[in-house]
Amino acid sequence: MSHSVYYGSQITRSQFGSNNLARAVGRLPALKTVTLDYNTIGNNNIDIKLLINKNITSLVTMDLSGNSLTSLGQGTFQNYQMLQTLILDKNKIQYLSNETFIGLSRLKNLKITGNQIDEIENGTFKPLKQLQLLKLSYNQFTGDTDGLIKNLRFLSELSLANNAIKSLVKCSFCHLPNLTEISLQNNIISDIAEDAFYNLPNLSKLKLSKNNIAIKNQPFEALQSLKELYLDLNSVGNFSNKGLSPFRNLKKLEVLYVNQTLFTNHFTKHTN
Repeated sequence: MSHSVYYGSQITRSQFGSNNLARAVGRLPALKTVTLDYNTIGNNNIDIKLLINKNITSLVTMDLSGNSLTSLGQGTFQNYQMLQTLILDKNKIQYLSNETFIGLSRLKNLKITGNQIDEIENGTFKPLKQLQLLKLSYNQFTGDTDGLIKNLRFLSELSLANNAIKSLVKCSFCHLPNLTEISLQNNIISDIAEDAFYNLPNLSKLKLSKNNIAIKNQPFEALQSLKELYLDLNSVGNFSNKGLSPFRNLKKLEVLYVNQTLFTNHFTKHTN
């Protein structure tokens, strides 16, 4: 099945789901949005070679989710310099190199969820100067977040949920001053350095549910704009002898989940 929306005599949006029609993209020089989800696009077939070699400067959105990509080579998308949204969910990608996203200086949204990524080379996202949304959930990543996402100054939403991250070291996110939301739920995080969330003046939502966290210090002290904090299904009960001291400096906090217990309105209301 294919679907196209026409503006004048030029095709600007095409959807080729569940077909082998990637080769058609190269014949549409005015294309702005292309959805090629759930095709048979893989690293060794003609479709990916045709995509890489085409120079469609008008393309703004590309969806390659649900295909069979296992890796992304050097400059895979460098001919799509106007691209703003790239979706690579539900492939079989295992590794991202620092040359994968060369040329995508206008990209704002990148989604690579549900792959098998266990290694991301430092500097991989460096070319993405305008990136605002980065979703890497449901992978196998275990590494250092600071080296991974350093200096993405416009990034506002980051999801690393459902990976295998074990700890958050000092300054894990301190080069991301415009972050408003971080999702880290369902990892295996046990330790959070006291300065892990330093220099995040705009962070309003932090999701840490379903980890192995036991609060031992004041990891949230610097989060003066935080409104929602999710810590349910952890080991945070270990701080019970300290009362709610790890959260006392969070003057704007409105919602706090701790072990399936919800505290709202600056702890004045308690709901089971």
